[in-house]
Amino acid sequence: MSIPPIHSVPSSRRGRTKAPTWRRHNADGRGDCLHGQRYRQGIAHYRDKLGFTVTFQYGQPTFYACLCRDEVGLHLLDARETKRLPGQGALCVFVQDVDAIHAELVTRGANVIKPPQDYDYGMRDFDVVDLDGNHITFGMSSPPAS
Repeated sequence: MSIPPIHSVPSSRRGRTKAPTWRRHNADGRGDCLHGQRYRQGIAHYRDKLGFTVTFQYGQPTFYACLCRDEVGLHLLDARETKRLPGQGALCVFVQDVDAIHAELVTRGANVIKPPQDYDYGMRDFDVVDLDGNHITFGMSSPPAS
Protein backbone atom coordinates (compact mmCIF):
# COMPACT_ATOMS: atom_id res chain seq x y z
CA MET A 1 0.00 0.00 0.00
CA SER A 2 1.33 3.43 -0.93
CA ILE A 3 1.07 5.82 2.02
CA PRO A 4 0.11 9.38 1.03
CA PRO A 5 2.39 12.06 2.48
CA ILE A 6 1.23 14.35 5.26
CA HIS A 7 2.45 17.92 5.52
CA SER A 8 2.31 20.11 8.63
CA VAL A 9 1.87 23.36 6.68
CA PRO A 10 -1.06 23.90 4.30
CA SER A 11 -0.09 24.63 0.70
CA SER A 12 -1.61 28.10 1.03
CA ARG A 13 0.97 28.96 3.75
CA ARG A 14 4.08 27.30 2.30
CA GLY A 15 6.76 29.74 1.30
CA ARG A 16 5.49 32.56 3.52
CA THR A 17 8.06 34.22 5.71
CA LYS A 18 7.63 33.75 9.44
CA ALA A 19 7.42 36.79 11.67
CA PRO A 20 10.85 38.32 12.37
CA THR A 21 10.74 37.32 16.04
CA TRP A 22 10.44 33.66 15.03
CA ARG A 23 13.39 33.87 12.64
CA ARG A 24 15.51 35.67 15.19
CA HIS A 25 15.01 32.87 17.74
CA ASN A 26 15.23 30.02 15.22
CA ALA A 27 11.89 28.41 16.10
CA ASP A 28 11.37 25.84 13.37
CA GLY A 29 8.85 23.33 14.62
CA ARG A 30 6.23 22.38 17.16
CA GLY A 31 5.15 19.33 19.09
CA ASP A 32 1.51 18.92 20.01
CA CYS A 33 1.05 16.77 23.11
CA LEU A 34 -2.02 14.59 23.65
CA HIS A 35 -2.81 12.95 26.98
CA GLY A 36 -4.30 9.52 27.47
CA GLN A 37 -5.22 7.03 30.15
CA ARG A 38 -4.46 4.10 27.85
CA TYR A 39 -0.93 5.22 27.07
CA ARG A 40 0.59 1.94 25.84
CA GLN A 41 -2.46 1.11 23.73
CA GLY A 42 -2.38 4.70 22.46
CA ILE A 43 1.12 4.27 21.07
CA ALA A 44 0.03 1.12 19.22
CA HIS A 45 -3.09 2.93 17.99
CA TYR A 46 -1.15 5.83 16.46
CA ARG A 47 1.35 3.41 14.93
CA ASP A 48 -1.06 0.78 13.60
CA LYS A 49 -4.26 2.73 12.89
CA LEU A 50 -2.87 6.15 11.90
CA GLY A 51 0.48 5.22 10.33
CA PHE A 52 2.83 7.06 12.70
CA THR A 53 6.30 5.82 13.67
CA VAL A 54 7.52 5.88 17.27
CA THR A 55 10.70 7.98 17.23
CA PHE A 56 11.33 8.55 20.94
CA GLN A 57 10.21 7.10 24.28
CA TYR A 58 11.05 8.29 27.78
CA GLY A 59 10.63 7.03 31.34
CA GLN A 60 11.00 3.83 33.31
CA PRO A 61 8.37 2.57 32.74
CA THR A 62 7.75 4.59 29.58
CA PHE A 63 5.24 7.44 30.03
CA TYR A 64 6.13 9.81 27.17
CA ALA A 65 6.61 9.20 23.45
CA CYS A 66 7.11 11.11 20.23
CA LEU A 67 5.51 9.77 17.05
CA CYS A 68 6.08 11.08 13.53
CA ARG A 69 4.59 10.70 10.10
CA ASP A 70 6.25 12.65 7.30
CA GLU A 71 6.51 16.26 8.54
CA VAL A 72 4.06 15.84 11.42
CA GLY A 73 5.20 15.04 14.94
CA LEU A 74 3.04 14.52 17.99
CA HIS A 75 3.73 13.60 21.57
CA LEU A 76 1.78 11.25 23.82
CA LEU A 77 1.87 11.61 27.58
CA ASP A 78 0.45 9.14 30.08
CA ALA A 79 -2.36 10.96 31.90
CA ARG A 80 -0.96 9.83 35.26
CA GLU A 81 2.03 12.14 34.67
CA THR A 82 0.04 15.37 34.33
CA LYS A 83 -2.86 17.25 35.90
CA ARG A 84 -4.40 17.80 32.46
CA LEU A 85 -7.49 15.79 31.60
CA PRO A 86 -7.00 12.90 29.16
CA GLY A 87 -8.89 12.83 25.88
CA GLN A 88 -9.44 16.60 25.68
CA GLY A 89 -6.83 17.26 22.95
CA ALA A 90 -7.37 18.29 19.37
CA LEU A 91 -4.99 18.39 16.44
CA CYS A 92 -5.37 19.51 12.83
CA VAL A 93 -3.13 17.85 10.24
CA PHE A 94 -2.87 19.35 6.76
CA VAL A 95 -2.46 16.82 3.94
CA GLN A 96 -2.06 16.85 0.16
CA ASP A 97 -4.83 14.32 -0.59
CA VAL A 98 -7.44 14.06 2.14
CA ASP A 99 -9.41 11.35 0.34
CA ALA A 100 -6.35 9.11 0.02
CA ILE A 101 -5.50 9.57 3.72
CA HIS A 102 -9.12 8.83 4.62
CA ALA A 103 -9.12 5.63 2.54
CA GLU A 104 -5.85 4.50 4.14
CA LEU A 105 -7.02 5.16 7.70
CA VAL A 106 -10.33 3.37 7.11
CA THR A 107 -8.36 0.36 5.84
CA ARG A 108 -6.16 0.51 8.95
CA GLY A 109 -9.26 0.52 11.18
CA ALA A 110 -9.04 4.09 12.52
CA ASN A 111 -12.12 5.44 14.33
CA VAL A 112 -13.32 7.85 11.63
CA ILE A 113 -16.23 9.85 13.04
CA LYS A 114 -16.87 12.06 10.01
CA PRO A 115 -16.01 11.32 6.35
CA PRO A 116 -14.32 13.86 4.04
CA GLN A 117 -16.50 16.79 3.14
CA ASP A 118 -16.03 20.24 1.56
CA TYR A 119 -16.80 23.19 3.85
CA ASP A 120 -17.57 26.85 3.22
CA TYR A 121 -14.36 27.84 5.03
CA GLY A 122 -12.33 26.47 2.08
CA MET A 123 -11.27 23.11 3.51
CA ARG A 124 -12.05 19.49 2.74
CA ASP A 125 -11.54 17.50 5.92
CA PHE A 126 -12.52 14.52 8.04
CA ASP A 127 -12.24 13.63 11.72
CA VAL A 128 -10.95 10.70 13.74
CA VAL A 129 -10.71 10.12 17.48
CA ASP A 130 -8.10 8.12 19.33
CA LEU A 131 -8.69 5.60 22.13
CA ASP A 132 -9.03 8.35 24.76
CA GLY A 133 -11.22 10.69 22.71
CA ASN A 134 -8.53 13.08 21.44
CA HIS A 135 -9.82 14.57 18.20
CA ILE A 136 -7.73 14.71 15.00
CA THR A 137 -8.86 16.51 11.85
CA PHE A 138 -7.13 15.73 8.55
CA GLY A 139 -7.74 18.39 5.91
CA MET A 140 -6.65 20.16 2.76
CA SER A 141 -7.55 23.36 0.93
CA SER A 142 -10.53 23.16 -1.41
CA PRO A 143 -12.87 25.53 -3.17
CA PRO A 144 -15.48 26.81 -0.70
CA ALA A 145 -18.64 24.65 -0.63
CA SER A 146 -21.66 26.41 -2.04
